[in-house]
Amino acid sequence: MNSPILIIDNYDSFTYNLVHLLEEITGVKPRTIRVDALRSEDLTQAAAVVISPGPGLPEEMGSLMDWVRIAINTRPTLGVCLGHQAIACALGGSLLQLPLVYHGIARTGHVVISDPMYHAVASEFDAGSYHSWTVAQSGFPEELILTAQDKQGDVLSFIHRSKPVWGVQYHPESILTEWKTGCIQLVGFVAVNTSGVPSSTLSCW
Repeated sequence: MNSPILIIDNYDSFTYNLVHLLEEITGVKPRTIRVDALRSEDLTQAAAVVISPGPGLPEEMGSLMDWVRIAINTRPTLGVCLGHQAIACALGGSLLQLPLVYHGIARTGHVVISDPMYHAVASEFDAGSYHSWTVAQSGFPEELILTAQDKQGDVLSFIHRSKPVWGVQYHPESILTEWKTGCIQLVGFVAVNTSGVPSSTLSCW
C-alpha cells in the first residue's frame, strides 16, 4: 500500500526517526524524498506532508521554501524544527538567533492553546530541542496561532488559523521528548489529516 504521507527530507538524521514512528502509527512506511529531488507530482499524490528537520536556515536549503509555500496551500502540513521555521517564514515571519544553542536539550514546554495535537498532552511536557534559531514573536504571522512555548516565551509550536498546517520547533520523534507526548502529537496529526490510513496497534501509553 502506498503511504498517504510524504516526508520532505532536508538531509537530517532525525528524518528516519520520524519515518519509523509514523510507520508504527499508520502501519505504512511514509514516502520520503530529499528536498532537492522533489517533484510537483510527489506533492499532488500525497494526502499530507511532513517537512523534516535539517541543518542551517530554511532559505539555505535549496528549493525548500518554494515547496513549503506550495505544500501549506494545498496539503495538510506538519513542519518539524527547520520545517516549522520554514512555514513561519513562508507566511511572513522571521527568525531570531538564540543566545544559547539548544542541541540535545530537553526543555519544558507549556501548552498555550489545545488543538488536535495537544488534546491528550499534559499542560507541561518535555520537548527535545536541537536548534539555535527560533520563530520571532515580533512580527509573528497573523495567520498562525501560538499553541506552546517554553519558559523564556520562545515559540515551540503553532497552528494555522484556517488551514490544516502545524509547526513544532522541537522534535516529537526524539528520545528527549516524552514518548507519550511525541506519539500523541503525531497520532493527532495523522488522525485529523489522513483519512483511510490503516490503524496500527501502537499505544501512546
